[in-house]
Amino acid sequence: MRVTLSRKLLAVPIAAFTLLAVTVAWQAAHPQRALADDTVTTDVSAGPASFTQPAATGNPSEYTSQLERCHTSPSYPLTGANPILSESKPGVFTSNVPLSVHVVFSGNQWYGTYSLVFTNTSSTALSVDCAVVIFRAPSKTDQHYYSNQEATGHPQSDDVEVPLGDGTSWYIVRFGFHDVPLAQRTAYPHETFTWMEGAAPSANLTLTQIRDSIQFYADLTLAGNYDLVQHYGTTRYSN
Repeated sequence: MRVTLSRKLLAVPIAAFTLLAVTVAWQAAHPQRALADDTVTTDVSAGPASFTQPAATGNPSEYTSQLERCHTSPSYPLTGANPILSESKPGVFTSNVPLSVHVVFSGNQWYGTYSLVFTNTSSTALSVDCAVVIFRAPSKTDQHYYSNQEATGHPQSDDVEVPLGDGTSWYIVRFGFHDVPLAQRTAYPHETFTWMEGAAPSANLTLTQIRDSIQFYADLTLAGNYDLVQHYGTTRYSN
């Protein structure tokens, strides 16, 4: 009787251990995605070693001045296919000013924020007003916004999304600041500024591919990059 009882008592921890081992093995074979994932690419750099950019004249809210050259804009609807669909792309980050960039995703498998984080790698202050950013990202983004390491007035933007039909799209964005001084439109040396888009992730696009699709065009002539927004048919959006 004593032997039988001992065997029964011994069977309980053995069964529990066996169940635990099976559970651990199943979980290892079927990993679950975390509820929230934060993922970041490495930095890549582009642009010339130095640049010159004239300072815009005028004052905030002086809408005929150079400073407010992009405070507003008409929309430019296209009558045919967007030209970006037939243009060849470099496949690496490009810029007409010295910048580095990395991409950060914060969210989960259903929704998250994609942040394009730029750093001014030069020793010269960069006005990002009227700059144009072109990049590929998941389709149907439903929010977009700008931030700067310095205090900044939130810009409006001229945007267009060009779907590729695979759950991803090209985006063309021009920053359009208004009613703030030049300093709030500026990325100072070795400081960051960020463009963010909210969207559901696409299985057809990695963060590295997003990073390597980015093209950045600073406004170096005070012409407002109007040639690019007209070429790609952007729409003006409010804050």
